[in-house]
Amino acid sequence: LYLPIGNFKMVSPMVPGAPSPMVPPGTGTGGGGSSCGTSQPSVTGLVPAGGPTTGGTSVTISGSQFGGLVGATAVQFGSTNATSYNVISCTAIVAIAPAHGAGMVDVVVTNPIGASPITVADQFTYSTCSNSMDFTQACNSAYIGAF
Repeated sequence: LYLPIGNFKMVSPMVPGAPSPMVPPGTGTGGGGSSCGTSQPSVTGLVPAGGPTTGGTSVTISGSQFGGLVGATAVQFGSTNATSYNVISCTAIVAIAPAHGAGMVDVVVTNPIGASPITVADQFTYSTCSNSMDFTQACNSAYIGAF
């Protein structure tokens, strides 16, 4: 059951005596469990792994330790903060990529324990191509490598 209620969402019916199922969106408590957010986060994948230099790409970040009581405190594409982000669960964040120059950057998630280590799985490639239907050789190879 999903019922929007102001800034909250009800994710299950209320049962007398049970804890409230209402949580503020973006808190990262969904699916987190008691061990979520208790150690340094890690990034294991990005979908998509690239986008235009103008930013605005919605990127699903997979990994661990994104949620918990405090959750992720920052998401950065290189040294630039994400335009916005929403912690979906302990293992997923949806972030909006900021504008950035062409090239590869690492996406880093930070929680109160620390920042995710740099790995090949966190690489996001910015391209000057406007979309994946741009078939010039430079754009085609940039998109094939990023997605």
